[in-house]
Amino acid sequence: MSLIEGDPAAIAGWWPRNRLWLAGALVMVAASLGYSWHNAGQIDALKNRVTPIDVAKGQEIAYEGARWRVLDARLIDKPGARLRLHPDAALLAVDFEVAPESGTTPQRLDQCVGRVSDDQGRRWDAYGRLPAGVLDGAANTCGGGETSAVDRVRFQHTYEVPRGRPLATFHPEIYFLAAEESAAGSYLRFKL
Repeated sequence: MSLIEGDPAAIAGWWPRNRLWLAGALVMVAASLGYSWHNAGQIDALKNRVTPIDVAKGQEIAYEGARWRVLDARLIDKPGARLRLHPDAALLAVDFEVAPESGTTPQRLDQCVGRVSDDQGRRWDAYGRLPAGVLDGAANTCGGGETSAVDRVRFQHTYEVPRGRPLATFHPEIYFLAAEESAAGSYLRFKL
């Protein structure tokens, strides 16, 4: 009689003969899935910035070798014909101040990225440099375009956001693509 026909003695003996192989395969599958899940979580944290560091209005906070704060924020409903905004969009201008700590260069600060989120979880990236005459002409990079060490740098990020929303519903954010001092996936989220 063959195994296909169902010899009960042969079938019952298969499990004890292969128990170590089966246990090893089960451990390998579990370790492989666990490692893949952990690795995917770390990649997701770098891409999506999953850990906010909330900063109260007017507060200064240390992050990535510098102290950061929002100086001013304003919504501009009609910034003029020089900008081609969506008809239902406004311009949000946020003035930041950053004080580099010892050893932090303006070039390191220039690696920061700005975006804004709202209470509904939507996000918008910061604009690049605005045309001359649209706003006051502050630098739009976190290092302020400086080439040597400075005490404080003022810079401005601008965002195209939906018109008609209160200023307090927006939260400017700062993060670094390559974090050196903060936890992977962390970012600053300021209250206005």
